Amino acid sequence: MKSFLTKTGIYFSIVITFLFVFQQMIDFGLKRSDKVPYKQLNEVKRGKINASVLFLGSSRIKKHLNAKEFESITGASTYNMGTDGTNIFMQEAIWNFYKSTNRSPKLLVIEFDMIRLEKDKIIFNKERFLPYYTNSYFLNAFAQIPGFNCADVLIPFYKYHGYTQTVYTGFNSLFNSRSSALDNDKGFEPLVGLMDVDSLPNKKSIEINMEEVEASLARILVLSKAVQKLGGELILINTPRYRGGQNNILNRERINNLLQDFVDGNQLTFYDFEKGEKFINSPKLFFDTEHLNEAGALLLTKEFASRLTNF
Repeated sequence: MKSFLTKTGIYFSIVITFLFVFQQMIDFGLKRSDKVPYKQLNEVKRGKINASVLFLGSSRIKKHLNAKEFESITGASTYNMGTDGTNIFMQEAIWNFYKSTNRSPKLLVIEFDMIRLEKDKIIFNKERFLPYYTNSYFLNAFAQIPGFNCADVLIPFYKYHGYTQTVYTGFNSLFNSRSSALDNDKGFEPLVGLMDVDSLPNKKSIEINMEEVEASLARILVLSKAVQKLGGELILINTPRYRGGQNNILNRERINNLLQDFVDGNQLTFYDFEKGEKFINSPKLFFDTEHLNEAGALLLTKEFASRLTNF
């Protein structure tokens, strides 16, 4: 019996060691990858960006603010770090990850959208974070998400379960030369096409969790103070939805009042383009009800840049 337990222990030790080493290899390979969705965080890790202006938010920042256009108007180096499906907790983690290897920007523009102030229920686009999964900044943000599985961290290679293509990409990247070219669009990912106004979805009525909103506002205040301490400025922005797009939120008015009180009480700068008539009633500027298309993003970027007269 003792011999059996010893052999079993040795066997499991070998398997765990192999999985751990293989995970490290795939992590290393993905950190070398220039493929979407790994390239952006890899450029951040290499300290390649160092932008004077940084955009931070969900897809409604990533698809809405054209960094190259903003840079051409203002003359300030600009990068869009918007990440699909993220809320303020994950955005704060991305910010901390960014400034650990890059110069802090003079201007940090973050999304201020009541829907994105709720906590995430899942880790959206999980594969982009896999090579950096145990980074303390991301780990703290993941802990706020109900869908986070501790086994992803505690069991070697478990985080790659169900991500066969990701493993394949990581393994191949071990042997491929790494490109030194930076993202030509500076993180901006435009949506090309026009919204079909004849088949707009009926949105189900929802009520946003006030406690989660208040927790997110507390994180924004922490972030604002951190940016100021580094000599920068934080600006809040809410980008357009078609026809406002929030009429299905039952406690919309109450949350709007809370957000305005937060902005006024902390003397923050806030640009709310959800109220802009030139956007919200122009279907030709939208890809869907939540996102502007490329033409809409260009118009928004120009409008936003024109308002920053003191930058």
